[in-house]
Amino acid sequence: MGLDLDDSAQQTPINEDEKSGLLIKTISTFGELNEFEQLNVEKAIEWTIKVSLNTERILTDAFTIELHFRMFNNVWRWAEQFRNSNKNIGVDKFQIGIEIRNLPDDCKFWISNKSFSEEGIAG
Repeated sequence: MGLDLDDSAQQTPINEDEKSGLLIKTISTFGELNEFEQLNVEKAIEWTIKVSLNTERILTDAFTIELHFRMFNNVWRWAEQFRNSNKNIGVDKFQIGIEIRNLPDDCKFWISNKSFSEEGIAG
């Protein structure tokens, strides 16, 4: 088997449609984009460690939207907004708002009914 050292996907240029939402105009490849997004996500993780969080705060659509903003606000203009195009994974763009609101309710149900282990719910 071995390692796949082909990094050609990282060198793929970002198309003009995707570039339009970028805050950092010098990003030109997916490899560069991945690096900037990773740094932004790490800052969001650091924020979650520093703030007081509990189940009631986390299991809200407002928290989900705030976390999304913190994960992407230094890279993308659309951080904190629902996407308006369909991707190859995830739900249809018209269902995002509904699913964002359903997820906390689902989690609350799973917790109160012990439907899954804590690790399973968190995973």
